[in-house]
Amino acid sequence: MKKRLRTHFITVMLILLSVAMLRPVKAEAATFENIPVYVVDDMRDYDQKIGLSWKLDWNLNSDVTEQCRYAKFSLAKDSIVRIKMATENRKAAGAEDYFRLYGNETMAVPITDNDIRFDEGDDYFLLKAGTYYVQCGSKLYMYSTSNHSTKIMIGAVPVDKAVEVKQTASADKRKVTITVTQKFATELKGTTWHEGKLTKMPYGSQLLDQTNTFTVSKNGWYTVCLLSKSTINWNKDIDYYVYINVTGIGEGAKKGVTYTSNNLKYKLVKKGFDGTGTVMVTGMVKAKASVTIPKTVVIQGVSYKVVKINSKAFYKKSKIKKVTIQSTYLTSIGKNAFNGINKKAVFKVPKSKYKAYTKMLTAKTGFVKKTMKVKK
Repeated sequence: MKKRLRTHFITVMLILLSVAMLRPVKAEAATFENIPVYVVDDMRDYDQKIGLSWKLDWNLNSDVTEQCRYAKFSLAKDSIVRIKMATENRKAAGAEDYFRLYGNETMAVPITDNDIRFDEGDDYFLLKAGTYYVQCGSKLYMYSTSNHSTKIMIGAVPVDKAVEVKQTASADKRKVTITVTQKFATELKGTTWHEGKLTKMPYGSQLLDQTNTFTVSKNGWYTVCLLSKSTINWNKDIDYYVYINVTGIGEGAKKGVTYTSNNLKYKLVKKGFDGTGTVMVTGMVKAKASVTIPKTVVIQGVSYKVVKINSKAFYKKSKIKKVTIQSTYLTSIGKNAFNGINKKAVFKVPKSKYKAYTKMLTAKTGFVKKTMKVKK
């Protein structure tokens, strides 16, 4: 009996051992190192501005044919990211370095998977704010040994600082020359422009000249496409689109003349093109229950900032119950500007200007503190 029990016990243990051996072994989780991203306003002098982000040392031989490391980095803003890899002291022709970039920690599908066969690689990516994960390694694909290092540099330019656009109107205001300065690449494959607000450049798009400028003769939207040049031939280069609204073609506002736009009246304060000119609101065309003071207004083909509300602009317009001030450029509100509007009128102002505009809205301007309200 004891012998039979011992036999059964041994059999059960063997079965359990076999099951344990057949059960899949859970892969060990990757340990991610934090690596820095150098955020700059201009990345064209990349090597001087960025410096070393990550250095990896490899020791490959017949026993160890592949090694890899894991890392992660974060972006606070949507950015154009440049990642450059270079190897040092790699003597073995059979050694190959690789770089893989992932959008999440599971590392299921890479954003890019590059082999660096010729000692260096330089790539650009248009990445949204968030955390990204990296697998970087070196392997042997033929018998050899290699003791070498890999250097990685990561730099980023926030998309809102990646390109600088300047518009210059001709003396007769019949043409505008647009200069586009990109700050994320040392070399571009080509920069093209086309009329309209486009998401894909059509056949026949024109190249910018050597000074990165082009000239147009009518107002409206224009699209510029900048193509970064990757040194990894099989990786997709990025196409970065810039949208430019031209409003500088036209004679513009003249001193002392009243102009109307969206039921408001305006007069010139200061001449200027390319958004440097300013105007003031002097009144409204037709009495309505609400009025909106915009940030900018286009007059005679030229865009102007709204910087003032003139005295008596809305004097005795008793129908007005709501005043929305969108402009963040106001420097003054004139005497009796709102005197005589509805006593329970509500003023809505930009959050960033709440304190400043509340101080401007005084009894002298017609603001009734007891009954009127100012909201953000």
